[in-house]
Amino acid sequence: MKRSRQEKQLTHQRIVQNAAQQIRVEGVNGVGIADLMGQAGLTHGGFYAHFRNKDALLAEICQAGIAETVERLSQAVDHAPAGAKLSALVHRYLSISHRDDPSHGCVMPSLAADLARRPEEVRTAFTEGYEELLQLVASVLPEDSDENRYDAAIALFSGMVGTLLLARTVNDPTLSERILRANRDFLIQTFSKTSSENE
Repeated sequence: MKRSRQEKQLTHQRIVQNAAQQIRVEGVNGVGIADLMGQAGLTHGGFYAHFRNKDALLAEICQAGIAETVERLSQAVDHAPAGAKLSALVHRYLSISHRDDPSHGCVMPSLAADLARRPEEVRTAFTEGYEELLQLVASVLPEDSDENRYDAAIALFSGMVGTLLLARTVNDPTLSERILRANRDFLIQTFSKTSSENE
């Protein structure tokens, strides 16, 4: 008996979700297709009923993973009082819980170096997600020209991603927490000002 379209879609989503968690932790080259499918309770051969190749899966992981990050950060911003939205976004991203849970965290600090070497399909999905995140970050910055706010969003989010990457990499817990704290304070203070105030 053939599976329904709905069952196939649910299986597809399960593969993407499980693969996204594993690849964020192990890296793109750290997990093979057989491992990914085994974690989802499926056979290696079943992979190709859902994806042309591993890069097609990686493109979907970028889309799904970045959408999750946008949703989490949006919730933090939406629940923050006026005047505290930038602080809420930075604190949510540069939190100890985010540092300690890469399997459910932003794909950018986990996978950017790997994905830079992948084909256009993957990098396009990554770029589109990055631009969506920048729109969210720009929305919490002080009023300014659209171009200035977008440039500021690029700088702010780059700082956030780099901070999280370093905080995860060092093996000194005290230093790791200091990296998070120092950069949170610096980024909030710096980007709470308008571009004209910083010039």
